[in-house]
Amino acid sequence: MNQDAETLEAIAVDLQTEARLLQKLRVSLRADLHSAGAAAIACGELLLRAKATLPRGQFIRWLNESCVDISRKDAMRYLRLAARYHGGAEAQSLRAAIEALNVLPTTKANRAPRCHQDET
Repeated sequence: MNQDAETLEAIAVDLQTEARLLQKLRVSLRADLHSAGAAAIACGELLLRAKATLPRGQFIRWLNESCVDISRKDAMRYLRLAARYHGGAEAQSLRAAIEALNVLPTTKANRAPRCHQDET
């Protein structure tokens, strides 16, 4: 076998190895994103319960004082997700939930409609 053929064969083997690694990483990423979507919905459900418990107009104050690591913007996203997907979500719903969190880019074909939530 000449040197060019050996080089091409080595490149092909390297590319096959890269492709297998890429496939494994994609499976792992999909599992992580699925978990992230479910966790975001669960966060929203907890926030919905807190909001329902608090007197009107006190939710944002409670959020700022009690959940310092959660921004108001993120809390509103979680609330919208929970309101939309409350009670468990199917895989398609989790994809929309993940996209609503701006973790994945959306396309016109799979973009979830925006919901507006009262913030008080």
